[in-house]
Amino acid sequence: MKYITDLYKGKRLDTIYTINIDYGNKGDISQYLSLPVAAAKQNIPILICNENFSHNQERFIEKNVTEIIEVGQEVGKYSIWNTFKSASFIKAMILLVVIIIIIVRGMKIAI
Repeated sequence: MKYITDLYKGKRLDTIYTINIDYGNKGDISQYLSLPVAAAKQNIPILICNENFSHNQERFIEKNVTEIIEVGQEVGKYSIWNTFKSASFIKAMILLVVIIIIIVRGMKIAI
């Protein structure tokens, strides 16, 4: 958000591209290789998102953008519920549980 704000300082953004990229999935990136060229020609910024907008992204869009062009999969609105049910959040929680189990087992062996 800071980069977009700094680059377009003092200008009203009428349009912004949004991309829904599942982090860790390299297959998604190939779909969007030509977008930076088109966005640069039109002088339109690209906002890279997960499945849903973050709170900061949602606020930025409400204040600065009049039209959103979604490229690829739709980016959902921000809400706490959407955050908890997103695939990224579930993957992070599973990883956290696995790390905690490994630490607890390591502490049992050390004792």
